[in-house]
Amino acid sequence: MTLELDGERHQAIFKKIDMPDDSWRHEVAAYELDKLLGMGMVPPTVKRKDKGRLGCLQLWVEGATMETLVGAPPALDVWRQQVSAMWLFDYLTANNDRHVNNALASPDYRLLMIDNSRAFGPYGIPLRAMNEGGGATRALFWMIDFDPDLEHFPTSYRPELVERVRSLSDVELKAALGTYIDKPVRRQILERRDSILETIEGMQDPAP
Repeated sequence: MTLELDGERHQAIFKKIDMPDDSWRHEVAAYELDKLLGMGMVPPTVKRKDKGRLGCLQLWVEGATMETLVGAPPALDVWRQQVSAMWLFDYLTANNDRHVNNALASPDYRLLMIDNSRAFGPYGIPLRAMNEGGGATRALFWMIDFDPDLEHFPTSYRPELVERVRSLSDVELKAALGTYIDKPVRRQILERRDSILETIEGMQDPAP
């Protein structure tokens, strides 16, 4: 879709699918959770109606592509902090659908998470630990050579992100996400939050 305000135009994507394991509601919930955590990695996503059908509208990210990953970023440690945050977010939301087509990198290596409709699904169990090694696709994100024997990737978290995860409460989750996900799902988020904090606190040297 094309959006226009005061003569300025932007492109956006409208999604109307609404199933238990794949829903536009999860897209909006992911954006609202991203805001709670202060990440700025999920493009603006809001509830809208088109031709009588409810769905979500997500701002199209101009100039971003995973082709950026062909070259090494100028600040590899900053990039890996973003990748760490992405996998933490996916673990927190039980998003098992993250791959190179569901993430974008801007020309200046800002990592963005798109297509979050399979987050917050009915199963609620992440397939992988947030810092687990061994996957060729995940190795591409970390910008290291694939090694099937690698146990952990070089995970690194910004202290302020860890503190925001630590401070999450059901009160603020309900206020921000309650329209899109129900109480049992919010409870699962907090349970996974506790698991994340336990993992981070137990990390000694996660680098290979």
